[in-house]
Amino acid sequence: MKIPTMDEALEHSKADRDELPDDCPFRYHDSKQWKQMSKGGDDEKAYYLNIWNSLSQLQKVVLSQHATDIIRASKKRQTFSSQIKATQTYCLLESAASLGWSSFVLLCGAPFALITRPFNVFYMVAYFGSVYSFLFVANVAFLIAHVLGIGKFIRMLGDRQGAGWSPINWLNINIFNRKQRIIKHAREAFCSELPSFEPATKIDDPHSKRRKLQFNVDVARSILLMCSIVYERDVRFVEKAASGAISRPSLGDSDSPSEPNEGVLYLLKSEEYMYRAGYLWDLRFVSMADFRKLTGPFAGAFYDYEKVGADENPFIVIVMKGTSPDNFSEWLMDCACKFESAGDFLATGLAHNGFYNTLFPSKTSDAHVLPYMRIVETIKMIAGQAAEYTQQKYGRAKKTNLYVGGHSLGAGIAQLLYARFLESPDDLGDQVVLRDGYVFGTPRACDFKLASRVDFNMNKPMNQGRQLWRVANRAQSPIIGDVVTRVPPGFADKREIRCGLQEGSYYAYAAIGTRVDLTPNALGPPFYRIEDAPVGHNVEVYKKADESENEFARARETSKFIMPRDIVQLSMWAVTYLVPILHDHFPASYMDSLYKVQAKTAYGKLKGNKIKSKSEQHTGHNFKTGQHPTAAAPTSTTPGRDK
Repeated sequence: MKIPTMDEALEHSKADRDELPDDCPFRYHDSKQWKQMSKGGDDEKAYYLNIWNSLSQLQKVVLSQHATDIIRASKKRQTFSSQIKATQTYCLLESAASLGWSSFVLLCGAPFALITRPFNVFYMVAYFGSVYSFLFVANVAFLIAHVLGIGKFIRMLGDRQGAGWSPINWLNINIFNRKQRIIKHAREAFCSELPSFEPATKIDDPHSKRRKLQFNVDVARSILLMCSIVYERDVRFVEKAASGAISRPSLGDSDSPSEPNEGVLYLLKSEEYMYRAGYLWDLRFVSMADFRKLTGPFAGAFYDYEKVGADENPFIVIVMKGTSPDNFSEWLMDCACKFESAGDFLATGLAHNGFYNTLFPSKTSDAHVLPYMRIVETIKMIAGQAAEYTQQKYGRAKKTNLYVGGHSLGAGIAQLLYARFLESPDDLGDQVVLRDGYVFGTPRACDFKLASRVDFNMNKPMNQGRQLWRVANRAQSPIIGDVVTRVPPGFADKREIRCGLQEGSYYAYAAIGTRVDLTPNALGPPFYRIEDAPVGHNVEVYKKADESENEFARARETSKFIMPRDIVQLSMWAVTYLVPILHDHFPASYMDSLYKVQAKTAYGKLKGNKIKSKSEQHTGHNFKTGQHPTAAAPTSTTPGRDK
């Protein structure tokens, strides 16, 4: 069998990606039309103005408001001292000093802790000592890499060998090719009504039909794609946007929207891939808020209310950007895992300092806006527009479903955001319905006290039917799996153990939500495990697409890459076989594992030669019994090809 060359493989990848119609405002950056543009010239500006004009008025308003927040935050940090504080070395020293001071205060309050709490002291010394020793070495490595221009070299590799993607998506450079079918299948769940769990009031009213939680594989894959694409934000243009002038159109300017200024265009340019993905997926995209640093994580949303049917609801999917491998400040956020009081926003308990301060900055911080409030304002703005639109089109204002997602660092932030929505549902208003959260590669984000509070809120009757699904991957490392899901080390995941742990102990770190372990290399189906499911609920795993069709698509996608032929593929092979616990953290690895999950499909369950009735088609796969229905044959004329 002939092994394709690197150029041949890249040409295969280009041929397999989505075709952009002539009237599409977007162009691939390796296309002839793009290459003919003069970079920074009038034709490139005209290209982005054309994209701007294709946006809805709501998108323009949110984009301009976000640009305004970035500009104001930047102007507030233009002093020499602020610029020093923004450097990665200062942030590292500040984080280490903060940890040292909090440890000193802890020891002052408990001077005999070495005797009374020896294991907690050992944890602090061993774990934090190792983490910060690694961070100081990594800081030096990042500084040397910056001087040598390694960042530019990595971007060049991504452009030439990685299909234009950042390193986090190098594991499969075709991860975004032809995925409209996945988004289309997920719409059924995105637009659905929240299941009713009202108590049974009649003798013949069965309880079993009222206690059902559904892990939807199509929704999981769709949110994972959204979490993956937000990694492609170009922070170079975000920094340029910070130097622009303030421009803020309003929703009332729809007839004659003002032309965007340079700052807005730079922000649009930095998020072009997200807007293009939204266009291809028949969704709208907006970025809502940046967290702490302009070059760090941020919150974005994919939504739709214009294409929903008469029996469907509008929906919003909030996604948080995770940790980029080449961004040291994001590493620092992950590793800043000392506890911080979470009582001001989450009612009780302690939370991971890096995640909590990102979403809810303290009063002493230099944050210009509260990211959480900006997220809520944008959600309510979209929901208000959706209600107005559906009122005009269908004669009734529909409520908007809200989903939350994140990967890695973004998953940690998303957990706390979901916890706040459960704690204070009034923040969202009457037009928004909180639905499920899907988080991938999720580190522990809080102590047992806050985790118990989240469980308490989740168990309220009004919240039954909602669930935060914490997805972990065990593809290359079946024992440990994704290492990020194991940190910070903690023993308070299970309720039975929490009573034996002291508040403030670092052993008290706990996970939130229901854990779903993906086990694609297990000896047999269903290739997943669901742990700690709520008692009294039938947890079902469901997807609309036929399994054989997905397997064919994945086989076709991987068959083009037989052995590494370039630096990008060689680096990913090294990660896969030398550091499997890191391989399992990549979004593409999660996507591969989700492809193998065996679940009930919309084609029905085979029983003999008959397919069960439509009312039985959505009963799903019961993980407790281990019974799996065999999927019917695919109806597509071109199996495996996303349309």
